[in-house]
This record gives sequence, C-alpha cells and structure tokens, in this order.
Amino acid sequence: MLSKQLTHRTIIRYDKHIGHMFIPNLIMRQPHSEKPHYIRTNKQGFRANFDYEKQKPRGEIRIAFLGDSYTAGEGVANEKRFSDLVSERFTAKSYNFGLSASGVDQQSLIYKNIASQYPHDALVICPHIINIYRNLLSARVSIEGQTGKEILVPKPYFTLEKYELVLHNVPVPLEREIVSGYRGKDKTIIPNDYIRDIFHKYIPRKIKERLLRIQYSHEHGGYEREDDPRWILMRKLLEDIIQTAGNIPIILAPLPYHRINQNPDYRPRFINLADDYENVHFVDVLEKFKTIPDTEVLDFPKDQHYSEFGHQVISEVIIEEIQKKGILYVQKKDNHVISQTKKKRNYILGISAFYHDSASALIKDGEIIAAAQEERFTRIKNDSGFPSKAINYCLEEEQINVEDLTAIVFYDHPYLTLERIISSQISAYPNGSQIWNELFPKWVQTKMHIPDIIRSELGYQGDIHLVKHHLSHAASAFYPSPYKKSAILTIDGVGEWATATIGLADNNEIRILKEMNFPNSVGLLYSAFTYYTGFKVNEGEYKLMGLAPYGEPNYVELIKEKIVKIHEDGSISLNMEYFGFQENLCMINENFEELFGGPARKSNEQITKRIRDIARSIQVVTEEIIIKMVKHTKKVTGADYLCLAGGVALNCVANGKLILENMFKDIWIQPAAGDSGGAIGAALALYFKEFNGKYQSRKGRRSQQKGSYWGPAFSDEEIKAHLDSFDYQYVKLKPEERNKVVANLLAEGKIVGHFSGRMEYGPRALGARSILGDPRNETAQSNLNLKIKFRESFRPFAPTVLEEDIAEYFQLDRPSPYMLLVAGVNENRCIKRMNGYEHDLIKIVNEKRSDLPAITHIDYSARVQSINKEYHPVYYDLINEFKKHTGYGVIINTSFNVNGEPIICTPRDAVTCFMTTNMDALIMNDFLLLKMEQKERDLEILKFKMPISKGRISKSILKAQKDAEKLFNKFFPDLKKYQYLFESTQPNDESAWIQSKNDHYFDKVNPGKEITPEDIIKNWIFIPEKQRNEFKKFLLEIIRLSNKHKIKASEIENTVSESIYVMF
Repeated sequence: MLSKQLTHRTIIRYDKHIGHMFIPNLIMRQPHSEKPHYIRTNKQGFRANFDYEKQKPRGEIRIAFLGDSYTAGEGVANEKRFSDLVSERFTAKSYNFGLSASGVDQQSLIYKNIASQYPHDALVICPHIINIYRNLLSARVSIEGQTGKEILVPKPYFTLEKYELVLHNVPVPLEREIVSGYRGKDKTIIPNDYIRDIFHKYIPRKIKERLLRIQYSHEHGGYEREDDPRWILMRKLLEDIIQTAGNIPIILAPLPYHRINQNPDYRPRFINLADDYENVHFVDVLEKFKTIPDTEVLDFPKDQHYSEFGHQVISEVIIEEIQKKGILYVQKKDNHVISQTKKKRNYILGISAFYHDSASALIKDGEIIAAAQEERFTRIKNDSGFPSKAINYCLEEEQINVEDLTAIVFYDHPYLTLERIISSQISAYPNGSQIWNELFPKWVQTKMHIPDIIRSELGYQGDIHLVKHHLSHAASAFYPSPYKKSAILTIDGVGEWATATIGLADNNEIRILKEMNFPNSVGLLYSAFTYYTGFKVNEGEYKLMGLAPYGEPNYVELIKEKIVKIHEDGSISLNMEYFGFQENLCMINENFEELFGGPARKSNEQITKRIRDIARSIQVVTEEIIIKMVKHTKKVTGADYLCLAGGVALNCVANGKLILENMFKDIWIQPAAGDSGGAIGAALALYFKEFNGKYQSRKGRRSQQKGSYWGPAFSDEEIKAHLDSFDYQYVKLKPEERNKVVANLLAEGKIVGHFSGRMEYGPRALGARSILGDPRNETAQSNLNLKIKFRESFRPFAPTVLEEDIAEYFQLDRPSPYMLLVAGVNENRCIKRMNGYEHDLIKIVNEKRSDLPAITHIDYSARVQSINKEYHPVYYDLINEFKKHTGYGVIINTSFNVNGEPIICTPRDAVTCFMTTNMDALIMNDFLLLKMEQKERDLEILKFKMPISKGRISKSILKAQKDAEKLFNKFFPDLKKYQYLFESTQPNDESAWIQSKNDHYFDKVNPGKEITPEDIIKNWIFIPEKQRNEFKKFLLEIIRLSNKHKIKASEIENTVSESIYVMF
C-alpha cells in the first residue's frame, strides 16, 4: 500500500512556524490503490484548484475549512472533498486550510497566522477525534519519501499554564530521528497486507470493531470527562480558533472513524463547547454515519481516510446544518450550459515490462509527451517489474487519467514467445530442465496474464494491444527520426523469435522485410563475452565495450572459426556447442571456457591482458557483423537513410565505425535503443497503424525525439522543500549568474552534480542528470571513477561539446545529441602514446593522451555528445560560459549515479548521491550546494535500501517450480519427436536471414477472457499448422498452471539475472 502511494513527487515541506505545510504550486498524480487522482496546491501552500485572495470581491461567498488530512482530502481529488461539495451547494468558494498529519494545535496556528487573513463568511472546524492524541505530541511519525524509513518529525505544541496556552518548539527544529521499531502503544494488530486481508474477510464485524477500538484507544482517550487534561487542552485550542474568528458563524463538525463502534463517546464534549458560543453550531457526523447500512463504503479499504462517498455523506450533514441555522442559503443554479466541443485526442500508452529495463511512454496524436524507465523511480537497476510509477508519471505529465487513453499497447507478444521457448526446450532435450524449472514459472506467473495485469493495475477498461517486439524497436527508430523514408535495422538479444530485422519505412508505414531468428543473435553473442570477461549480463555490455580498446584483437580468428560464422550479408550462425543459454542459467559452458583458456573472470578479479584482448576481439567481430548487416540493409532497401534500434545499437564504437563507411546519407539511432525504447515504439506503431497517423515533417530535419528529455522536471518549490526540510546549506543563484558560477567551479577543477529540467529517457545522461568536470584535468578520470562513481578505473568519460564546435575537437562531421557515436579526437590535440607498461592497466588509464585527457580514451577516441540551444538551453549556456572562461567549448559529462544504481531522478536522489560521494558541488535548477558547507550527518540514513522480497513470493515460486518440473518430465519426452521441426529455424550455409511475414504484428486482446490453446497457437509461425494440435494438451496444462500460480504485479520479482540474458 505504502509503495503504491509513494510517487516521485514530495508534497510536504518544512515550515518553521507550523512544522510542515504543503508544497505550493504542485500538481501531483497520486496513484492511490483504489482510485488515482490529482492533488493540486495553490501558491499559498494549501490544497486548492485556485489561489486564495485576501481581497474579497463584493457578492462572493467564502467558506473556510480547518482540519487535518480528513479535511484536506487525503485519498480524493480536491473537487471530491466534502469542503468543495458543501461550497458548491451554496455557490461559494471553498477556502480549505486543512493540513495532513496535523493536530488542532497546528490548525490553530494556521488559522491565527494565515487563514484569518482571508475573509470568509463561515468557518467549518473539523477536528478528527484522533487530534486529542496528536495535540500531546512534540513530533509526528512520518514516512521518509523514497527510503520508506519511519522518522520522527518535530512539530509545534502547546501546554496549559494557568489555563493559558504556551507555545513550544517554535521555530520548529529540523532534526529528524529514525524510528527503530514500534513502541508498545503504537503496535498495530494488522502488521501486513496478508494479515489485513484475513482480518477484513474472516473476522466477524463486532469482534473486528472491538479489536480496532482497543488498538486505537490510546489515540483518542480523554473524551470521557470534561476535566480530563487532554480534553481541556483540546477545548482550549478550539476556543482559541473560535475567538480568533470573532462573530463569523462556525460549524463544529468533529470527524469520527467510519466504523461506528471504533469511536469513543466524544460528542458530549463538543456539544458542551458549542453551547457556550452563540455562533458555534455542532454537527453530528457520527449520527449520520449510523444511517449507512454498511459503513465500510465510507472509506477506502486498507486506509482510514474517507472515500468519495464518505465525503459526500459528510457534506450532506454539514449542508443541512448550515441551511437549518440560516447561515447561508442555497443559490439557484444556472442550468444554461455553453457547449464546447473538444477535439478528441488519441492518447496511447506504451508499456515495456517483465524482461529488463521496464518503461512507459505516452504519445498524443503521434507526438511524444512523456517517457521514463521504472528504475528511476524504484531505484532498482534495470527494474523489470510492471512500470506503475513510470506510468503514473506519464499520465501526470499530461494531467490525464487512464480513462482518457485511447489504447494501451504492450511491446512484445508473449504467445509467440511461448512458441520459441517450447521449441528451444524441445531442441535442447534431454538437457534444458534447469533453465525450464527455474525461469518458466516466472514466465507463467506474469507473461500469460499481461492484459489482465494491465487492467487490474490501472483500472483500465479500454483497448489493450500486443505488438511484436522488433516492430516496437523499428517504430521507436523511424517515427521519431527526421526522415520521411528510411531503412530500419534492429539488432538485440531476442524478441519473440527475431534477433535482428531489416525493414523499410515510407511515410507512416513500416514493413519488415527480413529477419534473423533465435538462437542466432548478435546480442546474445556479445552478452556471452560480457559474462566471460567478468561483467553482469543485461547491464555490463557497455563495460565490455569500454574495456576493448585496452586490448589487442588476438582472438578474432578463433571466435570466427569456433564461435560464430559471419555470412557476407551480416547474418550469423552461432555454434551452440559453446553456449549454455538454452540449457542452463549461464550464457556459456565448459567448452567456451576451455577454448579461451580458463573459467570466466569473477568481477573482483584482476583484469588481465588476456581478458582485455578477448574484449577487443569480440568488439572487432561485432563491428564486422554490424557493418556487413548495414551493407545488406542498403542492398535490400535501396534507401538513402538508415534508422537503428535494439540493444546492440547502443554500441557507439560500432556506430562510429559505421558512420565512416558512408553507406547512407545519414543515420539516426534511437537513444533508448534497448527494451525501454520499446514502450515508445509500441505506442507509435499502434498509432500509425490503427489510428491513421500521418507523417509530420520536422523543422530543420530535427527529430521528434528532441533531446530525449522526456522524464519529470521538478520545480524550485519542490527542490527548496527538500533542502529546507533536511537543513542543507545552499544559495539560490540568479538565473543570469547560475552558469557563470558553475563554469567557474568546473574551471577550478571541481566536480559538479548537474540537475536541470526534465530527466533523460534512455541509458545515457545528457546533461539533465549529469556529473560534470573539466576535461583538461589529467586526474579527473581516475578521481571520478574511484572516488565518485565507485566503478572500474578503465571506464572512459564522455564529453559534451557545443554542436557548432564539434569539428574543432573531434573527427565527426555531424551532431551526436545522444552520445551514441564514438569519434577520434583531432590529431593535432593528441599526444603520442608511451610504451613499456602494456600490462599495467592503471598506468595505461592515467597516461595523458591529448589536451583533453579526461575524455580521450586509450585509442584516442571519445564518446561524443553534442548539445544545441534548442534541446537544452541551460546546459548549452553552461558549456558556453565554460568556453568563455577557458577557451574550451567541451566538458566532462557522466551519468549522475554511483556504480550499481540507476541515474538519479528526484532532488532527493541528487542530494543523496552528492552527499555520499566526493562531489564538490551540486546545482539543482538555480540552487547551489557546496560540499564544504554541509553539516556532518549519518550518510547511511540517506541511502536508499530496497527491501528484499521474501516469504509468500518465494514460496509461490517454489510451488510453481515443482509444477514446472512435473510439466517438463510429463511432456518433453514425447515432444522430442518434433525436434526435426526446428531444423527449419536453423540458417542455411549462405545466410541466416529469412523472409518476414508482415501479418499478425498487432493483436487486440480481451482481459478477463479465458485463454485457450487456440488463442496461443494462432500466433505461431514455425510449428506447422498440422502439428499444432499435438501441442494443445501441453498448452492446456500451461494455462492451468498459469491460472494456479497467477500473482499480483506487486509480487513480481523485478530484478534481472546477472549470468543469463533475459529471454524467457
């Protein structure tokens, strides 16, 4: 529940007078588990859809409301709160001053210091009965934003001295204490969701209410007697509000729990209080609740806050009292409505999930609106779970809800993938039981239920589509590109069957012409060597690429002779005698290790010359394959332009070599080329295919991808709120000073964290979430790697260069906005390499190779990002200022994260990374933090630690694994007779390309419909129709197991394997 409610936004800020307040000018989509809604705050820092005015126009009616989260409207949109419903009935404006997690003590301060300055015609005071307990506290228990840790947040409080209120804790202290465990009185009888479900379903109602009353009794004790000190304090605080309000009519409406017997007998206290004042009128909300047959409808399950219906009931009883007392009168509504016809927008949500690097993307009428990877929000590297937080962000960016979506599309077709999995296991039989038993259960639990997961997680009732994996890649490359007609080449590990495709796009139509199929895969080949050289599969492939220049290509011929056959058309045939990914949980086998002289390197072992040479060799082989593939693509399509996508397209060294071949007039590469980019591609593919999308020309041949800044931005108010709440020392620079100050810090050799504008989409940091440095600094590479990034010393750093200055520094004749091209540093800047220490990697790394030593790799190359003013004006101006200061229009740019963590997303992420590394400065928008000015603090408290899933999930997997083993032993001995069928999937001697069929690329699915073997079989392409019936019993059993072991999206494991490419 907590995890679902948390978003990338923070709604609360520190206030030295009140303790905390809402962040002003915020629009936040709250993914509440029952009904997502938008929270809006005004510039005064209260939840409202308009700004409050101190000048009250003649004839305007205002009703002010005071209370805690129940009044502020936790769990519902502003317009659904009882305050807004009451005001609407009287044609009045609702001035809601409610503050979540406040007591009457804080509410009295709000009214005296703020609310009383805004004239109003009536005041509704709504203290929840729990406030009698909150008034006694000097700190409140809160959940710290992204770590999920419980902390004690100080608050102001009052004591009574000689029956006078005495204020304490103002200014409110900033120190927060982590709550370590529960104190006895706070211990809940419902410790987790599992027990909570049992509690609500099976415990009789009377017993349930008695238990809950016992649980909460310490929180609302004090109402029994008029002379109870707790009530005396609460009454005095309420009287302070009443006296401040003067003669304004006041409704006193204490709010109870929705379960009748959970409430103490609080009403006599409030009735007596109201009777002492002529202008105060008591409203009995509890009595109204008693008229509801089932009071469970008054709140959201698993949450004590009121539902929309609960707010409606409360509004009715308050309206009745206001009318009865003649305080305000119901105004006649003007039924004349001016009809406005709004243009229907086609919003399509693309989703990639359950393999690696889950993501979501939103397009509107074919234009990208928002896109983000789930890892940025969950802080789990390559998060493979359902991208609920990324989806929430995408909808928030456009301020829409799921009901506004025209369609949702998933980037992969699981039923076709199932054919490949079954075929692969039949081919490997009698081996393969290990990988089947380990991975197939997770597949059954999720991928058989993708439409149902989407519908249940989002509450979406519209159309859901599936699109083939490589069409998603192809669409992600072509539609955002600047071309009207283009060839498309996609290369990755594996989709359903395809591992690479050649396509041709013209206007709005993409046709896949050729495809290469599993197990022949460039991506899997590269991942095998990634594993062997000691890096993580699914993540460390770019490290292998970075290591390659430190070696010699001594193993090229061995690889081509034993491991992979490269055909003249660029297609490949893998020698499966050396690979283990069809049989075991590892990319390679003993034959592979024996061929290359020993076991795979462990990640903590020294990187020897042999390992460096192997890295160089596979990089050379990969470059040869890609260049031949591109030549064949040119031959097949005859196109002038080329678009690239798929994970292999992130190999920027190969891309740089490809540019030099000059086979096409220009090449455009999708920056989110891996699986995350499939979300954008799937959405665009569906729009142009099913909704008659038309090609829109780009001005100046710029791409629709723009700078790939499609993630969230954060306002100054949000950044300031975090800095103030945790007492960080900062200065807010003037906009015209900002970049001059930062450029000066860089020129002094300082390392600066840079947080500006919308977050990048894709694996590269492009200036919005980057760590910056001076490229002239000879020690910057080793310092950044070892003291800030905590990563391998050999890893190179990329430069960002002003677009107009590219040729001054690099052998590159075109912009490179996404850091996807490696180019040579101009020869006149290079320094001849010294010899004599080829075996000492540290000395090689620290060798000065040019006048830009920090970004010049050992082979005198650099992974270039160019920047123009259109894509990111702030970042562009910063580099321009650095150029004015130093004469160099280029700086170091590396991703804002430490090794093993995703790139930062939020202000909190940025500050945490800044404080826990040796960065010198941090600039967030215009807020500058210097490390030397920060207070010492417990750095472990800052770090985000994701809880490890245990218990029910692991047990469910274990049960599914046992059933998978039974399934394997029952069916595969008989299915092995069909091994001959899959010989047709193996390439011939001349080529591994096959003709692609351009049908069944899209499939519209119906969530909730019982899956049948026919639903699955109709999508198959390799198993002949006459043999498909033989698989129906097997499929029926798979369907049965998928229903038996179905789990919620929140229970799906979201980490990826480090030893085998995610292909199940």
